[in-house]
Amino acid sequence: MDTQNLSQLEPVLCAIEELGLFSHPRRPATPEGSNTAVLEGEVTIEGYDVTLQLVLDHAFPLRLPRFFLRPWDALGFIPHVDQSGLVCFLDAEGIVLDRRRPVEVIRDAWQRVVGTLTDGVTGRNTTDFVEEFEWHWRRVQGGVAACSVLNPSEEVEEVLVTINRDRPLWVARSVRDIAAFANTAQPMKGQTLQRALQIPPDFVVKPQALDLVEVIL
Repeated sequence: MDTQNLSQLEPVLCAIEELGLFSHPRRPATPEGSNTAVLEGEVTIEGYDVTLQLVLDHAFPLRLPRFFLRPWDALGFIPHVDQSGLVCFLDAEGIVLDRRRPVEVIRDAWQRVVGTLTDGVTGRNTTDFVEEFEWHWRRVQGGVAACSVLNPSEEVEEVLVTINRDRPLWVARSVRDIAAFANTAQPMKGQTLQRALQIPPDFVVKPQALDLVEVIL
């Protein structure tokens, strides 16, 4: 552990406490070898008091601070919060941080995090689910992967799904499409066909609210 760098973060955390960004600020225990400094406390988001955790690693302020919502679904299922609780508030690519003003870096990040959570609770950024659709969908518990020969459509439409316990699911508009893709005259041999609905991402289906099989079957 780089104890020297971490010890230099102590005055930064004290300054953050004095700013009053968190109610009831505290220092939770961190796993040995985590190489991080942590401060957590409560913040109010649209009337909801939730626990927010600030995590600084030894590379700060050359690296963005991280903020975690505890628990991750304290505000429901909202954009930009993954199942570890990490709040994605800024694309770090191309960002240059002012290492001489670490407290201001954290304060600006905190304001962006609170804004992101507020937009999530009020629904102002609900359409961001579309931009993050694939990322969220991969993390749905119980989700089922399928091979698709569909061209994306902007309309809800009926499609076909092949069902076979020993083979991957296939989604297509017709048996003919699957046959052409598989280059075989009998692509459905030993498989069951079932009707389904193809729903474009613009409908902003929230992944946690639906099971993938229920959407396509």
